[in-house]
Amino acid sequence: MNNSYVESFLIEVNDKIEKLSADYMNKIRTGNYYLVTINRKYEDKFLPSLSGLSSQILHIPEFNGTPSKIINDCNKIEEDRKNLEIISNELNKISDTYYEKIVQIEEQLEVEYKEAEISGQIAATGNVFALEGWIAQKDFDKTMYIIEKDTDNQVIIQKIKTKEDPPTQLSNPKHLKIFEFFIRFYSLPKEYEIDPTLIFAIIFPIFFGVMVGDAGYGLVILLFSLFIIHRLNHPPAVSHIPKINEFCFYDNG
Repeated sequence: MNNSYVESFLIEVNDKIEKLSADYMNKIRTGNYYLVTINRKYEDKFLPSLSGLSSQILHIPEFNGTPSKIINDCNKIEEDRKNLEIISNELNKISDTYYEKIVQIEEQLEVEYKEAEISGQIAATGNVFALEGWIAQKDFDKTMYIIEKDTDNQVIIQKIKTKEDPPTQLSNPKHLKIFEFFIRFYSLPKEYEIDPTLIFAIIFPIFFGVMVGDAGYGLVILLFSLFIIHRLNHPPAVSHIPKINEFCFYDNG
């Protein structure tokens, strides 16, 4: 029979293959396997009968040429199989080392792809908004999450490089924030300058206390002086207090 019309299989021996037989099938046992050959035109009948065998089944490919050439080809196939196994092991090692990074890169590329896709669709949308502003670095991720959630991820958020000086955002504990008013009243520090709020919170109350104390003393002295001047200009007719004018002035006449 012409080999081009024959299909060959190696099937592991078990009870079911022992009972398997048909007119279009030739079965020869070789060790723990049966060499089964069939006419190719009966392939549609034969293959369904193998579904319940639960045995190892190996389809023998079609060979052309002399026996020595076929043997050489088989040896080459085996050599290629071993090389493929080595390559597969190397790929597994590479996968173990770089899988996590590759997944992260893949996710980032998907984000970039979606952004590029949105950029191409902007001109076709009815409403487009472009906003530019400053935000604290620590609040960037939180702000991005809120914006993407509210816009159903139909948004592009990018950090823009600039040489402009960013605005100053003071960040102090709750009890020190009342002193930020004085810092804003004079001048806000630059991003590379020290926030003087803490220093001001320590020094200002001390100077304020000193100034209030001096003002208190001055107010008492001023009121007493005005009282004396008033008594000198308007002495009472009857008073148990000695006359201030006689106490203050001496008449040598």
